[in-house]
Amino acid sequence: MIRRPPRSTLSSSSAASDVYKRQDYVWDDFVYHAAQNLLKEGIGVMYIDNFCSRGARTVWRDQSKVPLINGAIDALMALKVLQSHPRSNGKFGTTGHSRGGTNSFFMADVKLTSKFLGGTKGFDAILPEAAECRMAGFFAEPELTSNTTMLVVHGGADDYTLAKFCKEHAERIKAPPGKVKIDIKEGWYHAWHAGKKPWREKMAMTLHDCPDFYVDNDGRFTNPIWIEWMVNKHKKYPSVEAFYETAQTEPRKAWKTAFKVMKKEKCISKGVTIGGDNADAYMPQFINFFKDCLLYTSDAADEEDSVDL
Repeated sequence: MIRRPPRSTLSSSSAASDVYKRQDYVWDDFVYHAAQNLLKEGIGVMYIDNFCSRGARTVWRDQSKVPLINGAIDALMALKVLQSHPRSNGKFGTTGHSRGGTNSFFMADVKLTSKFLGGTKGFDAILPEAAECRMAGFFAEPELTSNTTMLVVHGGADDYTLAKFCKEHAERIKAPPGKVKIDIKEGWYHAWHAGKKPWREKMAMTLHDCPDFYVDNDGRFTNPIWIEWMVNKHKKYPSVEAFYETAQTEPRKAWKTAFKVMKKEKCISKGVTIGGDNADAYMPQFINFFKDCLLYTSDAADEEDSVDL
């Protein structure tokens, strides 16, 4: 007899495969031990590579190589596969750090998931870490998938992806009481479980001074500055409709164009602090969240949840 385990997916950060060759930005040690601990608890793990099949090893230098939304779509397609897996108990979780955390926020919104999964359900447990919540293109009026419990974790000292914007976004999510929780870790930086003391990344770019980027329920920018910049001031597109058409059909081109405009507007800054040795302090919370959300607890459920091999 073997117990049918739930599944958890892990999405890539911007560093992705680059972490294996750049010893100054290593978060995979935490991911490895987190996966091992989940497996010990009877929770299966799937890694999702958003990059290699698209010809990218990393996107931390150029985020346009793989548009953010691609990672969320990859995970939703993985969920469809896992839902039909004969050794699953029907419960699924997802997590990720930085870019992977941003993907996790995308996958919590029923307006996106319903396009790929149908209905109102998605992942049962979602844990975004250190997400970019101001410039990712989230819905301005987010609504949680109906079966989801969400824990948002962010470093209070993170100057790469700011905690306050994720706190504000999480508080905007339409959800039943207690289904979205927020934990800001005071003094923790981006990549807080990197396994070494925080260090400066002088070339890392931030967009904190650029106009925010959210969309309405029709996918239109809520901040009018983007239309003013792209169409009127810098004349990158002949019309508003041409702007939206490119954003939908050629997202990489649209992002590169927007980046050039932001450089001209001088709203891009460089230099952040990342890293930390908080893996051991964080690991119990990480594991317990998925245990609480994904594992059956009753004897009857355990009996029902077994299968002969």
